[in-house]
Amino acid sequence: KIKEAIKQNYTKPDISLNKVARHFNVPQRYVSQMFQGDIGTGFTDYVNTKRIHHAVQLLEDTDYTVAEVSSMSGFSNVTTFIRVFKRYKGTTPGSYRQRIAE
Repeated sequence: KIKEAIKQNYTKPDISLNKVARHFNVPQRYVSQMFQGDIGTGFTDYVNTKRIHHAVQLLEDTDYTVAEVSSMSGFSNVTTFIRVFKRYKGTTPGSYRQRIAE
């Protein structure tokens, strides 16, 4: 149920471990351990992976600006989006879009 809730809400910038734990009335530690044990990744990494996957689809299939893609993917600011995107994809969103256009 927790993974499903994240799947439905990862585009909201205010999603957090604390909010998810409160929503399901379980300790944060339980949610954190569930992700580490069952999925093999942390909560933030799981959410960011979902967000970056969504951003990649938007960059490939639309003409939205990087700032618009950032917002639509759940990032609260474009600087964070660019930093996280680069960490996961090895390039900036703008460079990624240029490469797929070639």
